[in-house]
Amino acid sequence: RHAKVTTDVDDAFVEHFLSQQLMLDGGHGEADGDGDSRCMQVQLHDAGLFDLCVKQDGQDAFAVIDGDESNALRFLDDSHWNEIEHIHDNDNDGEDMVVVVVVQKCSYISVEKQAVKLCLQQSHNAELEMTVYKVLVHQLAASAHRDYILNL
Repeated sequence: RHAKVTTDVDDAFVEHFLSQQLMLDGGHGEADGDGDSRCMQVQLHDAGLFDLCVKQDGQDAFAVIDGDESNALRFLDDSHWNEIEHIHDNDNDGEDMVVVVVVQKCSYISVEKQAVKLCLQQSHNAELEMTVYKVLVHQLAASAHRDYILNL
């Protein structure tokens, strides 16, 4: 689990974002009949909390909010995601074999009336025959007009 604050600056506003992440690599978490899973509590900016789990079920993984699997965001179902990004990293020995493929899928959700960007990232290394999932949560923590901050 990891949390950090980043700042985006544009001409008028300064925004601080809170990010948290959790990894599922098959070697951690609790194994059950449906596969591996890991969970964390996500701290919302207004001091609220929600539970977030990432679970692997065969070739698919999914994110579950507050234990509600009926509304899980499934990695293989593109209709669950607002953004999809593919990154391919080829090896350097002159062959065109893809060694690492990273696919990140993100969805904007509302949790306790707060906007949250939830991303599920799959990293697959063909050479090692290994797949790792990472769930990332991004939320706006604070925003202020640039002139206000400069005059403090």
